[in-house]
Amino acid sequence: MELPQEDRQLLQLVEKELSQEMQELLSCLKPKDQELFLRIYGNEEDPGQVSREYGLTTDNLYVRLFRGKKKMRLMAGKKGE
Repeated sequence: MELPQEDRQLLQLVEKELSQEMQELLSCLKPKDQELFLRIYGNEEDPGQVSREYGLTTDNLYVRLFRGKKKMRLMAGKKGE
């Protein structure tokens, strides 16, 4: 079943806005951490494989992701004020 043209346009607009919001949030991170976020959460790649490619332990990868999420939450909170 195909969506009506109006619904497709609305969906494209929402996706574009979400993408812009995500880029803004990711911009507070270092480039390496941005890549890690996109690979783990965007592409849903295996954390073990990604950590090996970056020369990190899996634990260190999760620490970087945790700290990045914390930083992005702070940025999102400031933006919402």
